[in-house]
Amino acid sequence: MIFTIPNDGHLNILKRLVREYRDSHAFSIVLVDRHNSEPNLADVAVPVFVLERSAGFMNTPASQVFQRVYGLLGECLDIAREFDPDLVLYDFCALEGAFVAQILNRPRWCSVPGLMGPLTDRGYLTDAVSSEANQDAIASIQRHFDIAVPREGIELISNSLFVPGDLNLLWSYPSLTPHNFRDNRGPARYQFAGYLSDGHRRRTAGGGTPVVYLSFGTEVMVNMWTAQEETREGVRRCVAGLAQRWRDRDFEVVFATQGNLVLPEYPANWRVHGKVDQQEVLSRADVFVTHGGSNSFHEAVLSRVPMVVAPFFGDQILIGNRVEELGVGIHLAEDDGIDTGKSKHFLNDGLTERIDHAVAEILDNDGYRKNFDTIRLECTPALAELD
Repeated sequence: MIFTIPNDGHLNILKRLVREYRDSHAFSIVLVDRHNSEPNLADVAVPVFVLERSAGFMNTPASQVFQRVYGLLGECLDIAREFDPDLVLYDFCALEGAFVAQILNRPRWCSVPGLMGPLTDRGYLTDAVSSEANQDAIASIQRHFDIAVPREGIELISNSLFVPGDLNLLWSYPSLTPHNFRDNRGPARYQFAGYLSDGHRRRTAGGGTPVVYLSFGTEVMVNMWTAQEETREGVRRCVAGLAQRWRDRDFEVVFATQGNLVLPEYPANWRVHGKVDQQEVLSRADVFVTHGGSNSFHEAVLSRVPMVVAPFFGDQILIGNRVEELGVGIHLAEDDGIDTGKSKHFLNDGLTERIDHAVAEILDNDGYRKNFDTIRLECTPALAELD
């Protein structure tokens, strides 16, 4: 039984897991929390449960996540008792699954789709766990469900609370993950499960007009675009500046808007789409200008496309650092803040110029692409321990 939030970056990897193993294992999926757009679940062909009470929670922040857990846990338990799982697999943002497994005495595995680094922001963790909403909810969970919720067992990944499972699946590779990712964390078992793609395509041979792929991902262009006026206006200013600078350049720009009206019109060398097959675009791209989401990072690595990372929050800063350390791109972060509010400071007038210079540097230097030759992609199949 899988518990996950409906956000693409968390749900998509689990959908691919289901498609890969559904012939040999029975699955069901429980969605907790809400997203600004409906998730695409038409292709999973397994039972999917959307909790009635999830309507009261949308993109729940770390400071309120236990409030959501308390509100949804009873409904989650009813579904789980009916399905009677042998294993509970929960996305690290879907803590309901961890407590369902604890109450039902089932093995619990955690899915970690983001790149995992050391626990460095103790202040953010302490503030989130000790918020009034979380403290009241933790007390209610312990009293109502008769289980312990030890504060010392709560950690942080990106800007979200994390309760480690019996096994924690990292959807990445040792070569991409910071070697010190266990620092300041409790003892736990981790397995590198690699990145499950929909059949990634290797980068085709060069030649012809260079392609610059520009995409800030669904988390920025759906969630933050809807919720934060500063982000909307900042993205518009940035893209308008790039359109002005790139209108006469000898490359093609592919821009994914996620269905938003970003600019009223674009230069002739821009190809603008609401949605794209990202893996197809990456198969012919020469540079990827990205927010640095985990899916985008791994798909670029698999397609061997150098990146310009303009991170907005969370593990995107960590990913930008790794891109530079691996020599496969340029990181444009101005600070290491993990909160979503940082984007209004980052989306300033200088960002357009910095992106432009970084793209020019990568197009003029084949060394970024050649550095992919040094990256080894070794992993263990996700459900190997069950088999």
